[in-house]
Amino acid sequence: MEKEVSHQCPLCGKLFSEEKMACAGCLLSKDCNLLCCPHCGYSYKERSAIIDFLKTLWRKIKP
Repeated sequence: MEKEVSHQCPLCGKLFSEEKMACAGCLLSKDCNLLCCPHCGYSYKERSAIIDFLKTLWRKIKP
């Protein structure tokens, strides 16, 4: 049995799975990388490559 991946909305704080996303009926959902909260409708990006890069760079610079 595959474990369901849950996401937490940064706006309302509620948990949801990808199957229950609010934008599942959107025509752009096939190639979209946004997560849409089914509770409040807030759309956000789960991870950002730029932010991850800056975090690793900061760790290398930080003494």
